[in-house]
Amino acid sequence: MLTLNDIKAGAVISGIELGRLVAVVAVVPHGESVQAIYKLPDGTLGERLILEADAKTLGFGTAEWGQ
Repeated sequence: MLTLNDIKAGAVISGIELGRLVAVVAVVPHGESVQAIYKLPDGTLGERLILEADAKTLGFGTAEWGQ
């Protein structure tokens, strides 16, 4: 379980994309939410607005990212 403060560039996170780990590239704060720009293991970029309630459903990934 994460908080918005845990979502930082360089973090590998599970739960942003269903069944996939992502590497956070950048985070833009928006009041009580953050916009996370992330990279999938295949290099595809994505973005998602994450609310505090959403962050509680996320977790840190493992070394499996990119494999």
